Amino acid sequence: MRIKVKRAAEVENQAPLITEKLLTTREAAVERGRNELDEQGGNCSVYRLNMPLTKLVLLGSLLEVQDSSQAENWIGKCVSVSLTVKRGSISQGLGIERVLT
Repeated sequence: MRIKVKRAAEVENQAPLITEKLLTTREAAVERGRNELDEQGGNCSVYRLNMPLTKLVLLGSLLEVQDSSQAENWIGKCVSVSLTVKRGSISQGLGIERVLT
């Protein structure tokens, strides 16, 4: 199994490459990655985003955020979800934890 990981060349403090021969499914490998991110929890910030509900985002999901204000993309973990209904439209609020480097 192969999972492609993008690493930024300019980041000095990158986590080491982790390989696990016993991980044979994508789900298990992604969960292993989540556990590694959780161990780095001291250097994190939670960003709040609101968006229309097109697909419900589940807690613990890994998300790629396209941040146009900083002209960068980053990956974070969903740590909170809220739903709001106003006049027939549904929106979801997300708390996304980002590991700061």
